[in-house]
Amino acid sequence: MGGSGADFFGDAGRDPTETFAALHRQRMLLESLAGSVDVASTRFAHTADGAGAGTPGWRSPAQRHFSGQLQGLQGELRRVRRELDDALTAVEHAIATLVAKP
Repeated sequence: MGGSGADFFGDAGRDPTETFAALHRQRMLLESLAGSVDVASTRFAHTADGAGAGTPGWRSPAQRHFSGQLQGLQGELRRVRRELDDALTAVEHAIATLVAKP
């Protein structure tokens, strides 16, 4: 990332008020997306609990494959959530940097 909030967008000449507003919108969008990922992750967790490998009713190859696919999706959702957290941290740092400027 760059040294200022404006550098975050690659536009050091942008008005700081516009940059702050854009960063705020970006943060709100990232938070909303993170919330959606959390909801999806919870839904997959509940589905996987019912379709888990340890569930005696899930014995056919297709059912075990389905369970494995759910576990893979859960892993992907965890990875996406970590990346969203990193993006949120970067945006919050850019906002703090912009606010700290005289």
